[in-house]
Amino acid sequence: MTGAGGPSTEAILKLWSPKHELFFTDAKIDSITPQVSSDKRFFVPYATDEQFLQSITNLTKRLQIDILISQVDEELPIIAGNKKLFNPTLLLIPDENFINLFLNKLQSGIKMNENKILEPGTKVLNNESKFEGLPVIFKPCFGRGSRSIFHAETQEEFEALKNYLLTQEELFITQQKIHGDEYSVQVLANSRGILKGITPILIKGKRGSTTSGVVSNNSEVIKACLNFHEVFKTSGTYNIQLMLNKDQAYIFEVNPRVSTTMCVSLFGGSDPVDIYFDSGIEENIKFLLEGTKLQRHWNHTFSMNGN
Repeated sequence: MTGAGGPSTEAILKLWSPKHELFFTDAKIDSITPQVSSDKRFFVPYATDEQFLQSITNLTKRLQIDILISQVDEELPIIAGNKKLFNPTLLLIPDENFINLFLNKLQSGIKMNENKILEPGTKVLNNESKFEGLPVIFKPCFGRGSRSIFHAETQEEFEALKNYLLTQEELFITQQKIHGDEYSVQVLANSRGILKGITPILIKGKRGSTTSGVVSNNSEVIKACLNFHEVFKTSGTYNIQLMLNKDQAYIFEVNPRVSTTMCVSLFGGSDPVDIYFDSGIEENIKFLLEGTKLQRHWNHTFSMNGN
């Protein structure tokens, strides 16, 4: 697994190590939990580094990796676009077209709207953008959703943020700020794209990634995810983020990869690897026990003289 400096590695190690021999990589190797032994952790440069592809393919061959799972947005198009270089390693990521579409928040918002999937009015930020009387969220068109997010509640705030963000190199989008319950939903499909699992987690606490949440099999949330997968069918596991306002589920972002809440699916028996290899053509969808809870805690390590 790449991107192992994230908060889910400790849980994945605990839940998957009885079934699989696990190896973890990160560009900041010291950020990987010390519960991963030194012979199971490896440095791989950032995806923006020209050595990334060579480094990750060499590592998968040297370790004879059977399955590669990337948790890093920037890595996904590189890995998916060079699938043959990884043979015989299986890439447990969604289809390449799905990845490329949903890494682009503007185009994916437009496509969802065209297919009558409820989304919060995604628009490009430009000189013609106007405040329409409702609270607005500004976010980068590309990149992880917890980064560089701004909110405007008034005309004055909107204009100030617009003028500032248009001076930045990044392209920004706007979305209506939807109030309600936020969900992080793990959607799991087999190698044929047949849906086999949906894990809706009602978020109770968040610091960039989810720190606390509980499984809530809300019918409107599940219906929104079923409709989404019917339109944008893909193999593998991905993550839908949505806001539930009364009985309407607004999909505001789709991560075309496993998310840090995948460990909840693992804990409840929805294993992305087992599901991927489930060759059944019937849509027998597994749901987790209502009320299954995730709570993350901080761990600390100390050393002398920087060692």
